Amino acid sequence: MNYNVNVPANLVLGGAARTVFTSASLQGIDILTGSTVSASGDSLDSFVIVDSLQVVNGNPPVVDPSGPFSTGSTVAFRVNLGNDGGAPLHINSNTILRLVRTNSTGSLTPVGINLALSDTLLNPGDTDNLLQFGDIILSEPGSFRVFVELEGTVYGRAYRQVYDTEQFISVGEQVAINAINIVPSTTAPGETALLKVAVGNSGAPVSIDPSAVLDFRYNDGTNEILTVENLTRIDTLTMLPSGVDTLRWTFDIPFDARTAAAKVDVTLSFESGLIMAGPQTGNFRISTGVQLEYVAGSLTPDPVIPGQNVQFRARFINRGSNTLVITPGSSYISFSDTQPLLYQAFVSGNFSLNGAAGAVPDTSEIIF
Repeated sequence: MNYNVNVPANLVLGGAARTVFTSASLQGIDILTGSTVSASGDSLDSFVIVDSLQVVNGNPPVVDPSGPFSTGSTVAFRVNLGNDGGAPLHINSNTILRLVRTNSTGSLTPVGINLALSDTLLNPGDTDNLLQFGDIILSEPGSFRVFVELEGTVYGRAYRQVYDTEQFISVGEQVAINAINIVPSTTAPGETALLKVAVGNSGAPVSIDPSAVLDFRYNDGTNEILTVENLTRIDTLTMLPSGVDTLRWTFDIPFDARTAAAKVDVTLSFESGLIMAGPQTGNFRISTGVQLEYVAGSLTPDPVIPGQNVQFRARFINRGSNTLVITPGSSYISFSDTQPLLYQAFVSGNFSLNGAAGAVPDTSEIIF
């Protein structure tokens, strides 16, 4: 007998591989005697479920060389990628690099990967897999966003993904925004985030104007303005040298922000407005944070008797999208009576309540 096992698409593993053990029990009727027969076995076999592939920018995020470039230049780009998921990707020769215009339609002719000079196995946990691409002629001026169209196999099955590096190259411009990164890329209401804008300068040093335009909006189809709080520039640069340097801002996600994709459009000014860079777009996501609920009636044992040595258990639900890692030494349940006397039972062991945005909420039993 053969059985198919369908692994739920919304299964939350929390970043760890999980081993599933299979047992079986059979019951039937002996057709000769009419008697009931049965057989069973525990842990007959097992299989492992891992998190799906999750391609991310490498550490550090690199599109090299970064430019700016003169029109007509011939460049062979390298892109640094990582894998935050649990499945490996074997990259094949159909993988290409595509440069897409940021402020108008169209793209330059894509260029294929050079397998001989690339790290083509993207294993779970990798942070610095360099992909080398062939020569591309930067035949037109403008600003271009860098995409990698990945093709390959994951556990022998065909895989394709258009990956947005969220980095830019500029052709025919002296000063240009090379990359916009928001750290962390997934935030929650009340959290502070860091905005990093890498800027390239192919000429002499230029003065940085204070009049940067940072336009935060929801990126869920509404284009509604997102009013962030305490937006503060924290770098000390007054001049942009030749080469690449980074401007930094911090900002707070308002408590009333809704769960959605968000973006920031960045426009920079130099030399009292004589030189402009942007607008370019950086993306991030606002999550629900941790939304914890106690499962009513789940506390056991109840009742207890005086003098009894008790280890309590209770169930909690995390309906949010952020994982709560419980700190045992400062997490407890407390009881009081009319004396008043106070009893405390601290968490016994290491527990977490996984975030599950868009998936089944994590209901976990905590032991005290």
